[in-house]
Formats: sequence, C-alpha cells, structure tokens
Amino acid sequence: MELRDPAYPIPAERLVAVARGSERVVYRVADMPGRLLKIAKGRPERPPPVYLYEQALWDARQHLKDLPLPRIFGTVPTELGLAQVVEEITDRKGRSRTLADLVKAGPLSDKKLRRLTEFARGAIRSGIPIHDPRARNVLYGRRDGVPGFFVVDGFGDRALVPLKRWIPWLNARLLNRRFDRMARETGLIWDAREQRFLRDEA
Repeated sequence: MELRDPAYPIPAERLVAVARGSERVVYRVADMPGRLLKIAKGRPERPPPVYLYEQALWDARQHLKDLPLPRIFGTVPTELGLAQVVEEITDRKGRSRTLADLVKAGPLSDKKLRRLTEFARGAIRSGIPIHDPRARNVLYGRRDGVPGFFVVDGFGDRALVPLKRWIPWLNARLLNRRFDRMARETGLIWDAREQRFLRDEA
C-alpha cells in the first residue's frame, strides 16, 4: 500500500491519539490507513539532516526481515510537531495487543513463545539499539501475513541514525539484560546463552 500524501502540515484536529509511550504519543489519521504517526512529547522536534534519514532507512531495509520494528516511512510535519510515520501492527482481527495484554489473558502458547524468542534473536542480530523492550511496548501482530512480535516504543530516531549505532557486542549484552527484565515482567525466563524465552516451571 502506498502512502497517500495528506495536506501538510496535518492539522491537530485530524490527529487521534491511540497510545502514549515513554517518549512519544501515537496518533492515527483517517486518510492514512495502515500507518501511525509518532510525535515526541514536549517541544516539537527538529528534523535531523536529510542524509541521515536516507542513510538510516537504507541501512534498515538491508535486513528488514530481521527487524522486529514497525516499518518506517519517513516523517511528516504536523501542527503538534514533526511526526515519524510508521507501520501499524495489528493481528488478523485488526487488534493491537501487547505482550502484557497476552500474558494477562493467560499463559503464552508454544507458538507465541517461539515467536517471542524469534523477536528477541532478530533484535540482537539487527544491531539496532532497542532502549526499552518492555512487555507493554511489544505488540503481537502480523506483517505480510506472518505473525510475530514487534517493539513499538523505546526506539526511534536515536536508534535508527547510523552514527549512534552501538558496538554489536555491547548492544547484545544490554539487550540480554533487558530481555531478562522483560521475562521477569511476564513470568518467563530469559536464557541468555541460548537466546530464548522459557517458561518458569518452578
């Protein structure tokens, strides 16, 4: 689906808030189906130099299949500040459910547990810093008909600009700590050696 250009800057009254993350507010616009707009809290952001976004997007697309992040379609100006345009992640019924929602409803199925492990391994392989992979920031949905988990908050411009890429081994070590924290939030165990989530059978 191609992104159809709405009138710019997008008026504030056309922005419908659907979620509030740690750093940004997420909005939906009626004539941009399948897309969400993320706007930083507080002062409007200044866009970084264009070449940084172009390089970042090119870099991300080289391993897009491994990226457990919503696809990013650049930025648009709004009356509330610069908005990052991202893919909307939903399940086949059109729902946006977080890992926290799934765990609250009951134990994860074996398939979902495997997909959660695939999510974590993809995050580590990608080398993209993910600063806050908590259960409330990870959505379960589908991309190109394939179900999986995607982190939808706790990353952003600072994670995509290549100049701020972290040393791979350091990023992997920090992600292992964060996945361990996420496992404890959800009653699971994170096996850092095998890079997988396990049920806590204790």
